[in-house]
Amino acid sequence: MKTIFLMSTETTNCIYFGLIILSLSIMFYIFYLIKKDVIDVTKIDKITDLFKYTIVTISIATIAVVVTDTFKERDYDKADMLSFNQYLPYITDTTTIEKKINFCKFFCSVTPKSELKTGWESYLFFLKEQKQIVDDKKENDKETIATINTSAVPTLVLSKMQSATQDIQKTLDNVDATNEDSFLVVLGADDSLKETKEVIEFAKEKLAKDAIVYKKGKWYITTLPKITQYKEAQQLAKDVIEKSGNKKLAYVISTKSWCKAAEKSPTENCMICN
Repeated sequence: MKTIFLMSTETTNCIYFGLIILSLSIMFYIFYLIKKDVIDVTKIDKITDLFKYTIVTISIATIAVVVTDTFKERDYDKADMLSFNQYLPYITDTTTIEKKINFCKFFCSVTPKSELKTGWESYLFFLKEQKQIVDDKKENDKETIATINTSAVPTLVLSKMQSATQDIQKTLDNVDATNEDSFLVVLGADDSLKETKEVIEFAKEKLAKDAIVYKKGKWYITTLPKITQYKEAQQLAKDVIEKSGNKKLAYVISTKSWCKAAEKSPTENCMICN
């Protein structure tokens, strides 16, 4: 509706501008006629009064239109802000960054030219920047996980993965978004399944949780069950360190980056990461 209104306003302005040009043209034409002695000089006063009346009438009408349009613009701006407030929960609610971007794209498309549209466009640009940061970190994470098969010290790889996961979470928190991912708390990596028993027993006795062993390449990695909330996983990792008297380390890593698909081993009591 606002677009239609703006179009009609532009048409009205063109009409008034045309009338003013017409009035000025008539004035110059009258001057020309006077100069050529076509018009009686005694009638100049009447012609001048008519010209003044025309100019004043057009000016008053033009000012009235401008003032009316200004108030209408303010009313539409208020309506835009009310519309913005109505949809504000959808953009600020914790959701994925992709959903936020799609939401902003929609409003960038349907919002008429205004400060509100500029705001949507600015926020869309900001979200895309943050998404690119997250994507870059995830890509680096893939390269890191690929080195675990050849690493002599897998805990260093796990430490890097934890750092990457933490950085991604900070970026997502910056836009109040999540990545629809779950998290694993890794308790350690061993050369054989037998060596994982001590860690499994620790998890059961100190944390009251059943640990799960994943085989990734040549390593047997003991983890606690998947956790949906990152902060909850962080707290659980701290509990591991505290209850072990700082003797054990725990790493919080993304399930998707660590092991997208796993299946139960038919020969070993563990999950095989594919």
